[in-house]
Amino acid sequence: MKKLLFILVLLIAFPVFAADVKVTEMTEDTAPTGDDLTMTVNAPGTSPANRKVTVNNLMKIPVVTKTSSGSNTITALEAMGNIVLLGNSGAISDLTLPDFTAAAAADKAKIGSNLCVYAISAYAHTIHPSGDDKIRTSNGTLNGAGAGITYSTAATPIGGYVCFILTDASSDVGVWTQFGMSGLWPIH
Repeated sequence: MKKLLFILVLLIAFPVFAADVKVTEMTEDTAPTGDDLTMTVNAPGTSPANRKVTVNNLMKIPVVTKTSSGSNTITALEAMGNIVLLGNSGAISDLTLPDFTAAAAADKAKIGSNLCVYAISAYAHTIHPSGDDKIRTSNGTLNGAGAGITYSTAATPIGGYVCFILTDASSDVGVWTQFGMSGLWPIH
């Protein structure tokens, strides 16, 4: 009987909170970091199972880093909604957008391919299309085949970004249209 009484006293003195605490009553995390955890329910319609996930994995946006001094090439797969971090701490960086072709080759960009380029170094950066493809700049100018857009050091401080989408094509010539940019990238 003493053991039972002791167990009851422990349960009253040290209540278990996890099952009885409402989410709205928990302390708010106003600055979550990537390694913080949250809960998800996997397959809720069939066989629900509780899972944990880090904030990084929950908010995952594909990021591709291109930091070679000189030439950097984006593959067709990397141009599917990714953010491209471009820059080298000691040199100019050059970025080639993926090639468009009317053929159904897996390694070629297709209409709707898109990406945003984010400067991570304050050097001149040139972004140009592959081969016979073209870039339509933010002011509507259609550049010649393979002609790039160069952003000077003063115009591309760290944090500047520009976005492109492959909008149209005739035969095997694709047109990458510049559609978004921060105020740090110049209008061409």
